[in-house]
Amino acid sequence: MKRYAVALALLAVVAWLTPVSAATPNVGQHIHVEVSNHPVDGFPIARAPYTFHVTIRMHDMGAAKVQYIRIDDSSTTRAKITFSPALACATDDCAFPFDWTVNFGAWSTGRHELRWHADSKDSDPGTSGTQRQYTTSRMQVCVGSCSPNVGGRKANWHGGGSWYTGPGYVVALMTSPDTSVRPGGTIAVRSQYGSHVCTYLNPAFHDGSHGTSLGCGTTVNIPASASVGDKLVIVADGSQEAGVLDLRLGDGTPQPTAFYGFQSWWAQSGLVIP
Repeated sequence: MKRYAVALALLAVVAWLTPVSAATPNVGQHIHVEVSNHPVDGFPIARAPYTFHVTIRMHDMGAAKVQYIRIDDSSTTRAKITFSPALACATDDCAFPFDWTVNFGAWSTGRHELRWHADSKDSDPGTSGTQRQYTTSRMQVCVGSCSPNVGGRKANWHGGGSWYTGPGYVVALMTSPDTSVRPGGTIAVRSQYGSHVCTYLNPAFHDGSHGTSLGCGTTVNIPASASVGDKLVIVADGSQEAGVLDLRLGDGTPQPTAFYGFQSWWAQSGLVIP
């Protein structure tokens, strides 16, 4: 894994995004993990190395740094990159893209649950002591075959969210097939841990815009006027932190890979939603 850490350190210095203001009520300390070619449930990948196209984004992190990223097979860690030096963001908004090859040849045949964790310590600088924060996910991947169901989740189980010292987990779920994530589609959403859940089309939270609110219920109707490639964001909020699942609209045809994003929000202002 050392060679991945070295490559990542080199990539990090060339991947800055345009700084944004932290003055809106929506912008605060948070971490994104984005995977542009995540395998879709129902499309088995080979029991062999698979290369993910990953981006870690950091916003308003202050002195907090991301020490590592890991992939868990449910609760068992299967792959990990430790960043040396740790990823730090000197501006309000940074991105660190990289390719990560994971050897699925070491996994058993069947349907597994992938959990993506970008891990930070010293989060929330207003709190004394070391505060840990990380992204999490509840994504399904078929290795060799979709049977047996190793992870045990029902079909169509997508999740993205957050863990933070004290509050624990906040995870937004979508329990509909990817083919429903399209203009005119209807999806089922909820929070895995009982918190409030709302869905938005093309939000720009960093700029103070919620985009188009699609409601705060468990059934979401995507407007037929939406376009393929539009951003669909499902937010589960707790007392202060928020967990986010970030999707892109397709055209309704089955696809073997898709964009999935997972976000962990934590700030004194929090992610403000209606």
